[in-house]
Amino acid sequence: MFAQAVTSSKASTWSRLHDIELEDGEAIKTGDNLTISNLVLHDVQLSELDETLFTPLSPPMQVFEFDLACYSAPIKKNDKNLQKFKALNSGLCTAVFMWWDCFTDPDHTVLLSCAPKWSHPNPASMPWRDHWMQAIYYPTSEIVASAGEELLLHSNHDEYSLWFDVTTAQEQSPATNPPVYLPMSRTRLGELNSRGRNLKYSQALTQVLVDLPDARVLVLGDQSTLGLLAAKHNVSSVRVVQENKNMVDVLRNLANENNIQHKLQFLPDLEKVEGKFDLVLGDSFYTISILPWHNLLFWFQIRSIKQRDLLADAARVVPGHCSLWLVPVQYHHLWKIRAPLNNIQGFNMKYFDKIIEEASENSDSNVEPQPLWEYPCTALGPPVKVRSFDLNSNIPSAPLEMIGDIPVQPNAGELNGLALWCDWELVPGLTLSSGPVSDIVVGEKIDWSMDHKQGVQDRKSTRLN
Repeated sequence: MFAQAVTSSKASTWSRLHDIELEDGEAIKTGDNLTISNLVLHDVQLSELDETLFTPLSPPMQVFEFDLACYSAPIKKNDKNLQKFKALNSGLCTAVFMWWDCFTDPDHTVLLSCAPKWSHPNPASMPWRDHWMQAIYYPTSEIVASAGEELLLHSNHDEYSLWFDVTTAQEQSPATNPPVYLPMSRTRLGELNSRGRNLKYSQALTQVLVDLPDARVLVLGDQSTLGLLAAKHNVSSVRVVQENKNMVDVLRNLANENNIQHKLQFLPDLEKVEGKFDLVLGDSFYTISILPWHNLLFWFQIRSIKQRDLLADAARVVPGHCSLWLVPVQYHHLWKIRAPLNNIQGFNMKYFDKIIEEASENSDSNVEPQPLWEYPCTALGPPVKVRSFDLNSNIPSAPLEMIGDIPVQPNAGELNGLALWCDWELVPGLTLSSGPVSDIVVGEKIDWSMDHKQGVQDRKSTRLN
């Protein structure tokens, strides 16, 4: 088993809550101890992490060796390893990458390597796999390393888990403030830490509140910091619907530390909301959502609020519009998770393929969520807007059907799927996307958001649910 300490501002956004910047140069201070437990595994396709997004602090180092056949002794249920290294570069130690290699025969001649491309013994011919992936672990504290400084990598495991830390050579154990664990996924934390996202919300609030002085604000969405952001603006009160009690405790403490607690009230569910509101602010994120358009739950909550007469006459809803997009693509490797085996090392697998394909047709969704930054694809045509939803209008009583053509450029590649996502227009000119982060160019690789999952449809499917 190998580990490598790195500095990476992107990886840090998946580890701990950063200060929330506002458009006027102010910020909501969050401290440095709001984090996610290091035992929460973050498995990723490390080879797809652009090497400009991290800088090595250590070389890859072997930290454990396991005798899986137990020839010499039983595998240790608890073990730790301490390795000294000199920092290759300067920077915060924000993450530890982990992977393993395994010799699959007793003579150690057949090596199965799970290393990322920059450390793989055969990077030009390394196989693609969607299992036995690499993982990112996060130190207890982000120490500042200087190039050439002697550091210690602490590696630990028990029967079920791994954890890692990095300290200076003088420290024998990590020193940090007691952590407060955030009740969210690492992808969601990365979204909350998006500077561009937070600035757009702040700008949208500033625009809307020009016409709504001393507004009464209602904030919807799960695991959201928008209530804090709203309270920093010129509003009279902010009601936040938040079911998770741990998240309420985090938000309440942050409100106290930033002296905005007098504006905030937290409610466990929508049924407890009372009064009149001038602005409904939605985060467009719900823990029960699986696919991007499931977050249209926000639209249904708006309908409930209107039915209960909770909106003032001039009330605004932010975001105001949602649009569903798709693009025809060639997935470089992802298609393999649905491909038949056919013939493997001389074995005819057609009967196995038939069983698996029938089971997949009966039980698998025709659209599934995937973080597409980890699964590259090439655009075979321009993006298509499937449908736009006005979140201020009434919800249609009958199912919507969208029928149309999807242009595909000839000879651009093999069409083996569609990619789908949602855009959320806060106000005109300010839109948040759960899909591409740059313009799509036909024939080129798409640059996807690293803080969302997109929808993936196999080309054999015929409908979207």
